[in-house]
Amino acid sequence: MSTKTHHHQLSGSNELRSLLDVITNADKYSKLLDALELAQADAVKAIELVGPAEQIGSLLETAKREKTSADSILSEAHLEVSRILSDAKREALLTKQAAKDSIEEKLGALNTKLDAVRKREIATGSLEKALSGKIAALDTREADANSLYQKASKLQKELLAKKSALGKLLNT
Repeated sequence: MSTKTHHHQLSGSNELRSLLDVITNADKYSKLLDALELAQADAVKAIELVGPAEQIGSLLETAKREKTSADSILSEAHLEVSRILSDAKREALLTKQAAKDSIEEKLGALNTKLDAVRKREIATGSLEKALSGKIAALDTREADANSLYQKASKLQKELLAKKSALGKLLNT
Protein backbone atom coordinates (compact mmCIF):
# COMPACT_ATOMS: atom_id res chain seq x y z
CA MET A 1 0.00 0.00 0.00
CA SER A 2 1.23 3.43 -0.80
CA THR A 3 1.54 6.09 1.86
CA LYS A 4 -1.02 8.24 0.17
CA THR A 5 -3.63 5.48 0.09
CA HIS A 6 -2.87 4.52 3.67
CA HIS A 7 -3.18 8.15 4.80
CA HIS A 8 -6.51 8.46 2.96
CA GLN A 9 -7.84 5.38 4.68
CA LEU A 10 -6.75 6.70 8.10
CA SER A 11 -8.33 10.05 7.38
CA GLY A 12 -11.57 8.40 6.30
CA SER A 13 -11.72 6.23 9.41
CA ASN A 14 -11.05 9.29 11.62
CA GLU A 15 -13.94 11.09 9.96
CA LEU A 16 -16.18 8.10 10.47
CA ARG A 17 -15.27 7.94 14.17
CA SER A 18 -16.00 11.71 14.53
CA LEU A 19 -19.35 11.26 12.81
CA LEU A 20 -20.30 8.30 15.04
CA ASP A 21 -19.18 10.31 18.09
CA VAL A 22 -21.48 13.23 17.08
CA ILE A 23 -24.44 10.93 16.34
CA THR A 24 -24.10 9.02 19.59
CA ASN A 25 -23.47 12.16 21.73
CA ALA A 26 -26.72 14.20 21.81
CA ASP A 27 -25.07 17.26 23.34
CA LYS A 28 -22.44 17.51 20.56
CA TYR A 29 -25.14 16.84 17.96
CA SER A 30 -27.33 19.66 19.36
CA LYS A 31 -24.41 22.11 19.39
CA LEU A 32 -23.44 21.30 15.79
CA LEU A 33 -27.08 21.59 14.70
CA ASP A 34 -27.39 25.01 16.43
CA ALA A 35 -24.17 26.20 14.75
CA LEU A 36 -25.46 24.95 11.36
CA GLU A 37 -28.81 26.75 11.82
CA LEU A 38 -27.00 29.95 12.83
CA ALA A 39 -24.73 29.75 9.77
CA GLN A 40 -27.79 29.11 7.57
CA ALA A 41 -29.59 32.16 9.06
CA ASP A 42 -26.50 34.32 8.40
CA ALA A 43 -26.37 33.09 4.79
CA VAL A 44 -30.09 33.90 4.29
CA LYS A 45 -29.53 37.42 5.66
CA ALA A 46 -26.56 37.92 3.32
CA ILE A 47 -28.63 36.78 0.33
CA GLU A 48 -31.47 39.12 1.31
CA LEU A 49 -29.04 42.04 1.53
CA VAL A 50 -27.52 41.36 -1.88
CA GLY A 51 -30.86 40.90 -3.60
CA PRO A 52 -31.68 38.88 -6.67
CA ALA A 53 -29.18 38.74 -9.51
CA GLU A 54 -31.59 40.60 -11.84
CA GLN A 55 -31.69 43.56 -9.46
CA ILE A 56 -27.93 43.58 -9.18
CA GLY A 57 -27.58 43.81 -12.98
CA SER A 58 -30.17 46.60 -13.13
CA LEU A 59 -28.53 48.43 -10.24
CA LEU A 60 -25.16 48.05 -11.95
CA GLU A 61 -26.52 49.58 -15.19
CA THR A 62 -28.13 52.43 -13.23
CA ALA A 63 -24.88 53.01 -11.37
CA LYS A 64 -22.95 53.10 -14.70
CA ARG A 65 -25.42 55.65 -16.14
CA GLU A 66 -25.24 57.76 -12.99
CA LYS A 67 -21.43 57.59 -13.06
CA THR A 68 -21.39 58.69 -16.71
CA SER A 69 -23.77 61.54 -15.85
CA ALA A 70 -21.68 62.49 -12.82
CA ASP A 71 -18.50 62.39 -14.95
CA SER A 72 -20.16 64.69 -17.49
CA ILE A 73 -21.35 67.09 -14.77
CA LEU A 74 -17.90 67.01 -13.19
CA SER A 75 -16.26 67.72 -16.55
CA GLU A 76 -18.61 70.66 -17.14
CA ALA A 77 -17.90 71.90 -13.61
CA HIS A 78 -14.15 71.71 -14.27
CA LEU A 79 -14.58 73.71 -17.47
CA GLU A 80 -16.71 76.29 -15.64
CA VAL A 81 -14.18 76.54 -12.81
CA SER A 82 -11.37 76.97 -15.35
CA ARG A 83 -13.33 79.72 -17.11
CA ILE A 84 -14.12 81.46 -13.81
CA LEU A 85 -10.47 81.24 -12.74
CA SER A 86 -9.31 82.56 -16.09
CA ASP A 87 -11.79 85.47 -15.90
CA ALA A 88 -10.79 86.17 -12.30
CA LYS A 89 -7.09 86.18 -13.21
CA ARG A 90 -7.74 88.53 -16.13
CA GLU A 91 -9.83 90.84 -13.91
CA ALA A 92 -7.15 90.71 -11.21
CA LEU A 93 -4.45 91.65 -13.74
CA LEU A 94 -6.58 94.52 -15.07
CA THR A 95 -7.30 95.72 -11.53
CA LYS A 96 -3.63 95.38 -10.62
CA GLN A 97 -2.60 97.36 -13.72
CA ALA A 98 -5.22 100.05 -13.02
CA ALA A 99 -4.02 100.32 -9.42
CA LYS A 100 -0.41 100.49 -10.58
CA ASP A 101 -1.28 103.21 -13.12
CA SER A 102 -3.17 105.17 -10.47
CA ILE A 103 -0.31 104.87 -8.01
CA GLU A 104 2.21 105.95 -10.66
CA GLU A 105 0.02 108.95 -11.54
CA LYS A 106 -0.28 109.93 -7.87
CA LEU A 107 3.46 109.45 -7.36
CA GLY A 108 4.12 111.68 -10.37
CA ALA A 109 1.89 114.40 -8.91
CA LEU A 110 3.56 114.03 -5.49
CA ASN A 111 7.03 114.23 -7.10
CA THR A 112 5.99 117.43 -8.91
CA LYS A 113 4.78 118.92 -5.62
CA LEU A 114 7.94 117.74 -3.88
CA ASP A 115 10.09 119.39 -6.56
CA ALA A 116 8.14 122.64 -6.09
CA VAL A 117 8.62 122.42 -2.30
CA ARG A 118 12.35 121.79 -2.76
CA LYS A 119 12.64 124.79 -5.08
CA ARG A 120 10.82 126.91 -2.49
CA GLU A 121 13.13 125.61 0.22
CA ILE A 122 16.17 126.46 -1.89
CA ALA A 123 14.76 129.92 -2.60
CA THR A 124 13.86 130.35 1.07
CA GLY A 125 17.36 129.22 2.07
CA SER A 126 18.92 131.73 -0.33
CA LEU A 127 16.59 134.44 0.94
CA GLU A 128 17.41 133.57 4.55
CA LYS A 129 21.14 133.80 3.78
CA ALA A 130 20.65 137.16 2.09
CA LEU A 131 18.50 138.40 4.96
CA SER A 132 21.01 137.10 7.51
CA GLY A 133 23.74 139.06 5.72
CA LYS A 134 21.61 142.21 5.68
CA ILE A 135 20.62 141.74 9.32
CA ALA A 136 24.28 141.35 10.25
CA ALA A 137 25.11 144.54 8.27
CA LEU A 138 22.22 146.36 9.99
CA ASP A 139 23.41 145.11 13.38
CA THR A 140 26.88 146.44 12.57
CA ARG A 141 25.45 149.80 11.44
CA GLU A 142 23.27 149.99 14.55
CA ALA A 143 26.30 149.30 16.73
CA ASP A 144 28.23 151.98 14.81
CA ALA A 145 25.30 154.41 15.15
CA ASN A 146 25.10 153.72 18.89
CA SER A 147 28.81 154.28 19.20
CA LEU A 148 28.54 157.56 17.24
CA TYR A 149 25.53 158.60 19.36
CA GLN A 150 27.51 158.00 22.54
CA LYS A 151 30.47 159.95 21.15
CA ALA A 152 28.14 162.76 20.02
CA SER A 153 26.44 162.80 23.42
CA LYS A 154 29.83 162.98 25.09
CA LEU A 155 30.95 165.79 22.75
CA GLN A 156 27.67 167.61 23.34
CA LYS A 157 28.19 167.40 27.09
CA GLU A 158 31.75 168.60 26.66
CA LEU A 159 30.60 171.50 24.45
CA LEU A 160 27.88 172.45 26.88
CA ALA A 161 30.40 172.35 29.68
CA LYS A 162 32.82 174.54 27.66
CA LYS A 163 30.02 176.93 26.66
CA SER A 164 28.96 177.22 30.24
CA ALA A 165 32.57 177.84 31.30
CA LEU A 166 32.97 180.46 28.55
CA GLY A 167 29.74 182.16 29.52
CA LYS A 168 30.97 182.40 33.08
CA LEU A 169 34.29 183.82 31.93
CA LEU A 170 32.58 186.37 29.80
CA ASN A 171 30.18 187.43 32.51
CA THR A 172 32.81 187.96 35.03
